[in-house]
Amino acid sequence: MKLLQDHQQPGPGLDLVEEHNEVFSKESLDHKIPTSRGGFDTVSNLHWTTKQVNTVKSNLMHDEFINLCKVVLAWGGGGGGGGGGGG
Repeated sequence: MKLLQDHQQPGPGLDLVEEHNEVFSKESLDHKIPTSRGGFDTVSNLHWTTKQVNTVKSNLMHDEFINLCKVVLAWGGGGGGGGGGGG
């Protein structure tokens, strides 16, 4: 999913109204540097993500979260097939 950052507008045909577009129905602004770790409520420190990802990210820095995702993917077989059969 492409994240909308720094007040970018969605591309043609995208509607951010919840009942019209399921992709954006669970949007959430996330702090790249969490306020609990010294981050500010500034446009340059915010980016769009989903509520689910924002909850999982918790108070991790953006780079820490990306690295954690890489570890999880590597642990689970990484990139594609996954570990549980049917593909």
